[in-house]
Amino acid sequence: MRWLTCAPWALGQRPGCDTNWQRALVSSVLAATLAWNSGPLAAPARSIDLTTSLSALQQQERTVEDLFTTATPSVVYITTFVERTDRVTMNAIEVPAGTGSGFVWDNDGHIVTNYHVIRSAQAAKVVVTDNSGLQRRYDAKLVGYNPDKDCAVLQIDAGAARPPPIAIGSSAPLRVGQTTLAIGNPFGLDHTLTVGVVSGLGREVQSPSGRPITNVIQTDAAINPGNSGGALLDSSGRLIGMNTAIYSPSGASAGIGFAIPVDTLKVGVSTVVSGLGPSSQLPTEQRPSPRPKPVSMAGRRPFARPLPPSCSHPSAPSLLLPPV
Repeated sequence: MRWLTCAPWALGQRPGCDTNWQRALVSSVLAATLAWNSGPLAAPARSIDLTTSLSALQQQERTVEDLFTTATPSVVYITTFVERTDRVTMNAIEVPAGTGSGFVWDNDGHIVTNYHVIRSAQAAKVVVTDNSGLQRRYDAKLVGYNPDKDCAVLQIDAGAARPPPIAIGSSAPLRVGQTTLAIGNPFGLDHTLTVGVVSGLGREVQSPSGRPITNVIQTDAAINPGNSGGALLDSSGRLIGMNTAIYSPSGASAGIGFAIPVDTLKVGVSTVVSGLGPSSQLPTEQRPSPRPKPVSMAGRRPFARPLPPSCSHPSAPSLLLPPV
């Protein structure tokens, strides 16, 4: 007896092979497939409503805009000065030494910033911007500082035009992934907003005194020189930290920024304002302790000679720790 064989996938006529049973088999498979796809497991295709998506995006943008508008009058621009002798007149003059950021803490005109922003300065001026864009400059008085927490408190007398204090939140309930908004004055560009997330919690950086600051917030919101002392806000516009340092071999933002948590600031600021903290006299000859090279404080850039964005900042005091 001679057996006839044919390939099971051959659907056309072939000598010696009857394909009627193949057609019946393929028809059965197709029918079963259509019946399965039309069952309860096959969800109908959803229509994409571009109008709804755009509306939701615009609403999110408006929320960020509103948060920035509300916080702007509470975030200030700080310029520090040192005394120099004029070579022609031999008179003592004030020379700009650096810039940084800060925020209004209370209704008494207290301004909180980083200690390394005002370290070695002999005077400071604070620029406040209201919602209309009007800027006012005030002489600042040093209330006190705490190098161990890289925290300093200034005070201005703005009278009836005093700026509103920033809304203070809590850093205890923070979770990785929460939205963050950083507001400051990078490279002298006042009131710059960057947005990111909480990238990590429980980090540790060294303070200007060499002591560790614990429970530091890590964020990928862009932080650059001049952002030091600026506000880090949550998605409700409440203060959750003070932008302090970045991790970058080049000194520019690499997406790894650090902020002192607001719960740490509450204790530090209260201690300084109450007079129980360190002296309010700035130690102009104090030298910082050695620190790891990649960590740089995000404040203090030269004020008199602005640098282009592509330049590094090796000569800026207190910018790169240690300078390179």
